[in-house]
Amino acid sequence: MKKIRILVVDDHPLARFGIKNQLKDVEDLVVGGEAEDGEVAMQKVKELHPDVVILDLFIPVLSGFEVVKLVRRDFPEVHVMILTAYEQEEYLHQALEFGAEGYLLKSAEKEELMAGVRAVSKGERAFSPRIKEFIVKGYLTNRDFNRSNQLPPTSLTTREKEILDLVSQGLTNQQIAEKLFISSRTIDTHRTNIMHKIGVHDVAHLVRYAIEHGLVDDKK
Repeated sequence: MKKIRILVVDDHPLARFGIKNQLKDVEDLVVGGEAEDGEVAMQKVKELHPDVVILDLFIPVLSGFEVVKLVRRDFPEVHVMILTAYEQEEYLHQALEFGAEGYLLKSAEKEELMAGVRAVSKGERAFSPRIKEFIVKGYLTNRDFNRSNQLPPTSLTTREKEILDLVSQGLTNQQIAEKLFISSRTIDTHRTNIMHKIGVHDVAHLVRYAIEHGLVDDKK
């Protein structure tokens, strides 16, 4: 069995210990290193080439946001999952914009943490249930999500609605392409068209639009 190699980055020793302790007996997961600040984190990524970095947002020297951006730029094969105590929407959006593939809260149970690591190691998305709920509740308060200027779902084709549903479920372009038996480039074109039609600019707002307009199949 191929093990998923993990780097834990948090400035609190007890937090790092807790994460390592939760994962120590998991057969397919192994914590291969740890770092207490952003600069050390980047050194460890370069030395260890982990599969997944579990990263706190507010750490010394280089912030978690900076680490996400640098890791995704310089080591695109390394996946990043945020593990934080902060639920603020602006932090979530910034982390996703810089390339984080997961955003879990530190209140997460062991099973949720394990599932999140496994998901992001495959390039999938992972969010704590409370974060998913937070995304939905943010519709009315998000200054960048102006519903009055958006077209209704009737402006989307059947294929676009299908793709929007799958995007909202956290599937990557490649996974959607395989599911629908079309190329990932075609999926990317559809996603661009969908964003243009409904007036959004990132995945978080795509998901919000889909949920708001009942385009997500909860039975899947």
